Amino acid sequence: YTATVTVDGVEYSETKDVEDIPANGHSFGAWETVTSPTCEDDGSEQRVCNLCGYIETQGVDPTGHQWEAEYTIDKAATCTTDGSQSIHCANCDAVKDSQTIPATGHSYGEAAFTWSEDGKSAEASFTCETCGDVQTAKAAVTSAVKTAATETEAGVTVYTATVTFNGVEYTATKELADIPATGTSGDATPSPTATATATPEPTATAVASPTSTAPSTGDEESPMLWAALVVLCAAGLGAALPLTRKGRGRR
Repeated sequence: YTATVTVDGVEYSETKDVEDIPANGHSFGAWETVTSPTCEDDGSEQRVCNLCGYIETQGVDPTGHQWEAEYTIDKAATCTTDGSQSIHCANCDAVKDSQTIPATGHSYGEAAFTWSEDGKSAEASFTCETCGDVQTAKAAVTSAVKTAATETEAGVTVYTATVTFNGVEYTATKELADIPATGTSGDATPSPTATATATPEPTATAVASPTSTAPSTGDEESPMLWAALVVLCAAGLGAALPLTRKGRGRR
């Protein structure tokens, strides 16, 4: 402000400065992110005045965790080890409500039997369909005749293997033609009489006695010997009779 006054033809003036013009205010641009907020920590942002370049800053509140609706498997369970799962935050690596997933246990398939060549022993193996683990168990083996042997054909035996694994019983069978054919030496079909004649008659023992003079009944010449003995006895008897009569006459 300038004040002017004239006295006796002389002009006098004086000035005074007064800050009485209101500021027109900053003309800021848009807020810009300086540091992004996290789920748990503040962030910051700023804006710049287009008129004077003044910079204004302010803080930004944490976003807070944005939890997912379902569990995420952090570690898959195996047949023998536990796994885990938890709720994950969509904005950071934070997790909550962690849970243990129990080991699944082995999932064994059907029994695979391995037989000995003669069928008298067997072993069953079981393979886990998940991890490939193999377990074996010795089987109990029983046998039964399926087909009896004949003179020309071998008989068939049925072998049954039984094993119990994890509370479940498994069985398998194996058939072998291991019963030898009966067969014969000589005739293929011997008659019963052929076997009977092979047994000695009871009189054969009597003939073998050293005190007996009778010929064996099984000897083919026995009839002729007996006939000769009868003739000799008759001749001797005929010769003796006249002598006996002569003796009586003399008396």
